[in-house]
Amino acid sequence: MAQVRFHPDSALIAGTPEDVLEVLQPHFPQLTPQQILARLDADPDRFLPMPVPGLGNICAALTQAGYALAVVTNDFEASAHDHLRQMDVLAHFSAVVGYDSGYGGKPAPGPCLGAAERLGVAPSGCVMVGDSLHDLVAGRAAGMMTVAVLTGVAQAHELAPHADVVLDSVADLFDWLCHRQI
Repeated sequence: MAQVRFHPDSALIAGTPEDVLEVLQPHFPQLTPQQILARLDADPDRFLPMPVPGLGNICAALTQAGYALAVVTNDFEASAHDHLRQMDVLAHFSAVVGYDSGYGGKPAPGPCLGAAERLGVAPSGCVMVGDSLHDLVAGRAAGMMTVAVLTGVAQAHELAPHADVVLDSVADLFDWLCHRQI
């Protein structure tokens, strides 16, 4: 069976809703931008996210150790809440910042700065964990430590120049943090 993968620069991977609309609108000229977005976000339970193995355990370990967790996404904030709920980890997150939360989209630093603000933590005390260049560029521009994880479509050689460390998975984050002073 053939494997289908997204390109790491795909608007569907790291883009904002505006980026996705720019790609889709020419293919659906009969629909308004609002209709396209409504169809993409019509039924959150129809597309169930696949959590990284060990995600629930790592979230629990991090929160029990006193770390405050936030999600910064180029998706809509409500969609991010839905995904976290579907993966049964929403309770571990103190803040969720989406493209529509008022801070803009990645790779600009605004969403990362907004998450730090919502957590009540200086950006320099935050770690941006991401699997795309948009994540890492945004975190670095916000003055955060950046950790690349290889659970997305980007590969280590693409992410490494923008990260303080590259981990195989977010499941490795707790062990790395235990051995690192930030």
